[in-house]
Parts: sequence; C-alpha cells; structure tokens
Amino acid sequence: WISNMNGAAFQATEIKTFIVPSSNAHYKVSTDGKLLLSKDGRTVHLAATGADFGDSYTISYDVVGNGAFCGIEIVNLTFTNPNTVIGDYAFANCEALESVTFPTAGVASIGNSSFRYAKNLTKVNLEKIKLVGDYAFSNTGLKDVVLSDGATYGEGAFYAATIEKVTIGKNSQFGMGAFQKCTSLKSVIMPTEGGVTFGDGCFAYDTSLETIDLSTMKVIPDQAFFECANLKKAVLPEKLTLIAAHMFSGCTGLTDITIPEEVVFIGDEAFRNCASLKKI
Repeated sequence: WISNMNGAAFQATEIKTFIVPSSNAHYKVSTDGKLLLSKDGRTVHLAATGADFGDSYTISYDVVGNGAFCGIEIVNLTFTNPNTVIGDYAFANCEALESVTFPTAGVASIGNSSFRYAKNLTKVNLEKIKLVGDYAFSNTGLKDVVLSDGATYGEGAFYAATIEKVTIGKNSQFGMGAFQKCTSLKSVIMPTEGGVTFGDGCFAYDTSLETIDLSTMKVIPDQAFFECANLKKAVLPEKLTLIAAHMFSGCTGLTDITIPEEVVFIGDEAFRNCASLKKI
C-alpha cells in the first residue's frame, strides 16, 4: 500500500471522493469520502479537490496535514478542536475563503504559509493563537487583526496582507518582515506593558503608515521602517541606546524626530533620503 504522500498531491483535479479498503494499514476515509485520513482518524492528509464542501465547513481533527485543503473552495471555516495543528500550506490558495474561526481556548498552532494567497480572507480571530508560522497569512485580505499576548509570529507572517489596523499583544515576538509591504496598514496599536520584539524590516514598505508609538520597545531593528514614505511621526523609547541601520531610510514624509538622550550610536543610512526631515 501507499504509505506516504505529499500534501496537495491531487490539487486542481476533479476527484470528489476517496476509496480506501479497510485492510489499508495507513489510511482510511471520512464517512462522506471527501477526506483522506490517517488510520487512527486524527489527521487529515488530503481533501478531495473536486468535492463540494459547501459555504461553511467545520474541522475537528487534531492535525490538518501539509497542503491538505490547498485550493479548496470553502467560504467560512470553523475549527472546533482547541489544540488543532495546521500544517504548512494547509489552506494556501483557498481564494474563496472569507472567514476562519478558532476556539477561544487551547493551543492551536498555524504552520508556514498555511493561509497564504487566501486573498479574500478578511476575518480571523487570532487572540488566543500562540504560534503562527512563516508567511502564514501573507497575501491575504485581512483588515483588522487583534493578536495574542505571548505569541510568536514567523518571518513574513502577514507579508503583503491588506491589513489596515493591527493590535499587538504584550510579550510577543515577530520574525523578519512580519508586516512588510502591508501597504494599507495605517494603525499599529502597541501594548502598554511592552515586551515586544520585531525582526528586521518588520514594517518596511508600509506606505500608508503615518504614526507609530514605540515608547515601550527596548530595541528597534534594522530597516524597521524602510521606505515608509508617509511616516510622519515615530515616538522612540526613552531608554533606546541605538538607532539601527536603515531604520528610517526612505521615510520621505518624516519631518522631525526626537533622539532619546541615551542613544550612543546611529547606524548606516538610518535617515537616508528623509527628504522632509528638518528637525532632530
């Protein structure tokens, strides 16, 4: 018997159901035949890409495998298992997907590129999700995102998403370019308790961002606001000791900035091409 297969193995086919004999030691199918499951019934390996899953679909399995629903036409998706593990690319290219609902408790985790290119995905509740992988929600249609306290977000987690407002949770960590090229992003709400760390280029090329308060940060990374052309005001933390390289490079709308007294080093091209900067 086939004992292993990659996710999205049958993407863009007209397969509507799977048939697996009961003697197969590795797989079985769901009662409607639309899902290929692990033998113990805990993991979804593949969804039949030609099947009709309806506008709303509920998933209760422990694990959604890599690429399992890639390209499937589902509009509203609900997870009921509070500890679901979502694999890499599990729902990538699901262009019809508009909303995703997670349980309000548990330790569900979201893999790399799991919802990437779900361009119509506008609503997802991430308030209790503690682990979001690289590029998990990149190129999605998200608008207003509220994030969890104490969570970890991978490289490019929201890269090129259409987010307009994001509320950051305390004690959270973000990988390189987490919000890079979010060209609609206008509002970033930082936690008063602090504890947030951002990777390099976290807000680079966010051309709609005009103001940001970073007063609770301890370190601001390289290229943090690179080419944020409309950034007019950035409040820096009083205890900041270093202005990183290219931090505000290309911020042509920046008119003035207050350098904290404890800053002892300003990195390469930190304010390069800040054509409107008149007061420091």
